Amino acid sequence: MTSIQTAVENHLYKGEFRPMLIGGKWVSARSSEVLESINPATGALLATVPRGGGADVDEAVSAARSALIGPWARFSPFERPAVLLRIADLFEKNWEELCLSDTLRTAAMAAWSEVALLTTS
Repeated sequence: MTSIQTAVENHLYKGEFRPMLIGGKWVSARSSEVLESINPATGALLATVPRGGGADVDEAVSAARSALIGPWARFSPFERPAVLLRIADLFEKNWEELCLSDTLRTAAMAAWSEVALLTTS
């Protein structure tokens, strides 16, 4: 196991509760229900996550719509690329962690996760 893999497992996957992000806030499911995310290769518990339902989806859609008519709408066409480039920078900065996270979650080979992330992002 690489030091990066160990760091990611210790940071992301200790079986702890990992809330979902809706409207800029980390929240539990309105129902308080949770799901266990299991590493299919080892059977180890990776994390416990909210089991979002219809009310959570409605809240997320509402928050996304508010962002589009709120802060995002106030950015000029010249400012928006800077925001998107910052997001791209964050992907690049966290690339190995994203690939490893995907690998652990799906039990895929690390090289496959990197190719999948490259072709879908």
